[in-house]
Amino acid sequence: MGAENGGGMNVAGERILVVEDEAIVAMELEAVLRGCGYEVMGPVGRGNDAVRIVHDSWPDLILMDIRLKGPMDGTEAARRILAIHDIPILFLSAFSDEVTLERATDTHSYGYLTKPFNERVLCANIALALRRHRMRMKREIGVRILRSAMSLMPDAVIAADGSGQIVAVNEAMTEMTGWRHADLAGQSLAAIIPEHASGNATVSLLTSDRCEIPVGLKAAPTMDDGLTDEDVHLIVIRAVRPMHPS
Repeated sequence: MGAENGGGMNVAGERILVVEDEAIVAMELEAVLRGCGYEVMGPVGRGNDAVRIVHDSWPDLILMDIRLKGPMDGTEAARRILAIHDIPILFLSAFSDEVTLERATDTHSYGYLTKPFNERVLCANIALALRRHRMRMKREIGVRILRSAMSLMPDAVIAADGSGQIVAVNEAMTEMTGWRHADLAGQSLAAIIPEHASGNATVSLLTSDRCEIPVGLKAAPTMDDGLTDEDVHLIVIRAVRPMHPS
């Protein structure tokens, strides 16, 4: 059984790397994290040591002080780590000025906490960051499986979630419109099908070179991919040939 942390969620021995150059603060963090049920790696006080440890043994999350001693601060260490590894990073700092916040934001971290820290807030933020990361990884795996299945379909197909955000497109869609998966993933359906309606419909589809082509849409039944927390709608797209007068 995992321990229960301050965020009210069970953890099962997730490993947290603590990067903090103040010895007393590092000891406090280690005690709090162990009390929340986490396994602590480190602590280490230099950015280059953090990069080395991550390369050698992958932690589940990194708790990173921004202003570290030595040539590499926390934001630079985070950038080097994230360039190779997909690991959630939470920043800690005694400074909350605009420049420090901007440096932390630029690294696409999972959050920023100021010192002195509140124990329950710290554990709750770690639990939230771990959950967000798990959900994102789960969704990415689901999208990869979905794209693999869609690649076998002869028709052009778009997968969209309940909010109308495009999740994936297949190769037949790329051949028809020029749009690639990387172009459309995360975009709204309305960006390429302004007249989109549920069920069967004939509408104009915007291609990658900004031309409009008439297409028929057929919305497939809602499906649960079993991996993401959202239902996915498949929309089959077929070109409509114009009627020529006899």
